[in-house]
Amino acid sequence: MIKYYIQTPTGKEGPFSVEQLKKKAVSSETLICTEGGRWIPACKFEALKTILNETGAPSHFTKHVGPRYVFSADAISEPKTRSRISFMQWASIVLLILNGALYYYKQDDNPTSRREEQAKAAPVPMKLVAAAPAEQRLAQPAKPDVPKVDTTNNHIRNNWSTFIKASHNAFRFYSKLGGIHHLKAVVHNKTDFPLDTVQVSIRYIRRGETYKTEYVNLYNVPEQGELAVSAPNSRSGTSVELNITKVSSVQLNLFYSADSLGASGAPLRM
Repeated sequence: MIKYYIQTPTGKEGPFSVEQLKKKAVSSETLICTEGGRWIPACKFEALKTILNETGAPSHFTKHVGPRYVFSADAISEPKTRSRISFMQWASIVLLILNGALYYYKQDDNPTSRREEQAKAAPVPMKLVAAAPAEQRLAQPAKPDVPKVDTTNNHIRNNWSTFIKASHNAFRFYSKLGGIHHLKAVVHNKTDFPLDTVQVSIRYIRRGETYKTEYVNLYNVPEQGELAVSAPNSRSGTSVELNITKVSSVQLNLFYSADSLGASGAPLRM
């Protein structure tokens, strides 16, 4: 029997059977994976379409897609790890108390050792040391600044818009007055990590103003590759403007959402 895992804000839950997933209020866009598989929306699993209809979740994508959360796999065992650390801390405290009590018990029975400890604890007279001349202090070389080391992954996450871009194909017009059809949104991934989800907003421009805005989602964009998806047609408009609004990648440990973080950089206008 196939077991499924659910991606949640606190990590990964599972494994669950299909019957168990019915109680989890799984939506069509909930990220789910099998053992050793990749994270994909629940609607991509044929075996889960029945429970999606039973829970009343939409079976197709709309333009409003909620934020997804990306977490490292290390967060799965965090509750158990905290419990283990808590037990070890208490055990260490108890051992320290017992060792301290045993130590002072032995010291009370040995007056010689107690006097030696008191002699060690006596304050040591301070020695006055003359300060070095000002010329010598000024001549001392300054300590060099240690440069901060930035890893490759951090560089990609901080500058993701340089490596991940959106464009479109050579679409067609319904007439000389406008109207766009056969439009495709293309995402270019110049990183060495696959992208789990990319959301692209498409603005249809008519006489310099926005006629309407549509959203498309692309899944599993390959590393050092690109992926295209068909965009909705428009009965009006003479140009389009594409902008990446959301990006998530588990392997890159990247999550970007324009809804929560604010859009960065200028949109790509064609």
